Amino acid sequence: MVSIEIKGGWFHQILAKPVQKNEFTFVAVLGDLEDETGVIPYQRNEKGLMYPLSSYIQGRSLQSLAEFKRLNPFYDSESLDALWVRARIPAIFGSEILVTPITPDYKYSLVGQAFLACESVSNDAWVAYLFICEDYNLCTGLRFRPDAQLFGVYERIAQIFWELLLSEPENLRAFNDGWLGYNEDFDDEGWGRVKFHRGRYRFVDTEEPILWW
Repeated sequence: MVSIEIKGGWFHQILAKPVQKNEFTFVAVLGDLEDETGVIPYQRNEKGLMYPLSSYIQGRSLQSLAEFKRLNPFYDSESLDALWVRARIPAIFGSEILVTPITPDYKYSLVGQAFLACESVSNDAWVAYLFICEDYNLCTGLRFRPDAQLFGVYERIAQIFWELLLSEPENLRAFNDGWLGYNEDFDDEGWGRVKFHRGRYRFVDTEEPILWW
């Protein structure tokens, strides 16, 4: 019998096929982080993300984003990587996750998916670390339950997870999705919608009917 220990959170459903990269097997799940008293309440991350994608790209170009930025130079270069992550994750783990054709009123980010990073520690024992891949203002990072003893493990997970996504950067899935974001110009929240289709991203007027293309 194989045993598995879950660290840093809980889950109640597996969403897609597991994908292995180096020593970790990644599984998309429905779950969340927890502390000693229960689930950590949602807080918008305005002080910077843990393990942001921008720290791991190391000069590699995301062609689809580069073209969008060329045509829209007024957008910040770092703050758009959530568009690419939103198209990339379903291409790896399956189109059944991260699909929301209609934006719910509690969706505060374009990307928000829980994963287990599973590592074998013996022939019949595994340890799984839960983390959330999410964005703040379209800049994507990974969020773990704070634990100083596990920061080294978290760093390994982040390195390998981003390497997995960056391994085929132009293998992407079309999407039409939205989120409730913060507008600095008006110091207020507002709806945002974006499409990715035929290799191109496009921000959509939120007054348009919600159709796929």
